[in-house]
Amino acid sequence: MPKLNQKIDGCNIEKFQKRLQELIDESGLSQRKIAIRSDINPYIITKAIRHGVVPSMRTLIKLSDTLDVSVSYLIGDSNKKTYTKADPPSSFHKRMEELAKERNVKYSEVSSGMPFAHNAIYEWMRTETIPSLGYMKAIIKYFGVSLDYMTGRTDKRN
Repeated sequence: MPKLNQKIDGCNIEKFQKRLQELIDESGLSQRKIAIRSDINPYIITKAIRHGVVPSMRTLIKLSDTLDVSVSYLIGDSNKKTYTKADPPSSFHKRMEELAKERNVKYSEVSSGMPFAHNAIYEWMRTETIPSLGYMKAIIKYFGVSLDYMTGRTDKRN
């Protein structure tokens, strides 16, 4: 069990556990139904609430979509539940491409000084995978945008 206020992968575990449980309770649905609607294994929610296991970024996005809250709220980085949905939704990969082009930087330049491998962004783009929460937080800090913007959930940068 995580220690009080312990941060793992840039997430305040206690706050995340509490928020996830509260949001599920507010929904009036069971953990299992939330998992089914989110297209995730129900055990992921159990591990998150009981043991403080932070799921993958993709799973955090799915849960946030189902619970209709910002990812930043879910993980405890913001007290603002709501967000304005992107129309149409974008993706991490499109946003990475747009932001790098806007700043006129190569992915290798973005990677410089980051807590991940120099070629990681190229790999995420090639395989259409999403970095972990900790890596994503480093990227959003670099670009000065929100987590929900970087993942394509909103068009509002902050």
